[in-house]
Amino acid sequence: MSEPFPSHSRVLVVNIKPQLSREQRRWLRAVKHHLKTGKPATLSEQQLKGWQSYQRSIEKVANSVEKRTYPIEKNKTLVARRKKRQTRRRG
Repeated sequence: MSEPFPSHSRVLVVNIKPQLSREQRRWLRAVKHHLKTGKPATLSEQQLKGWQSYQRSIEKVANSVEKRTYPIEKNKTLVARRKKRQTRRRG
């Protein structure tokens, strides 16, 4: 039986911010629950810790990206201001 998610590259979704896919997050939550309740799980505790570490690293990147990006409306305002400044300098 093959693993449900053999490659990290197949589970990363980037829409608004990078994150694991919904399916992947649910699977990890289920594995955690199975380990906690003593049921058979598809991952060992060490493997789960590795996946959780991977998830935290993605969240850290997503949080840093959020701080550096602006909503579209604010971005349009900034672009308009820059254009005005550039035309003033040239004129």
